[in-house]
Amino acid sequence: MALLAVLFFDHVFAPWIAPQDAQQYIAGLILLGAAPCTAMVFVWSQLTRGDATYTLVQVSVNDLIMVVAFAPIVALLLG
Repeated sequence: MALLAVLFFDHVFAPWIAPQDAQQYIAGLILLGAAPCTAMVFVWSQLTRGDATYTLVQVSVNDLIMVVAFAPIVALLLG
């Protein structure tokens, strides 16, 4: 996500966006990309007739990990 943000905002949209604004857009996309959307996991599990209990356990474990890992991941990506 970080690489795509830099590609688009520093190169593709560079003529239309001020450089300081581009850096803020990149930071916003990194924050959005690092945050998991756990609700969609349940939707896709339901659409594929997956095991709801297994999905719940996986999402719960992921959420517990993200409570601890989100800040270091974002700090690493934002520099």
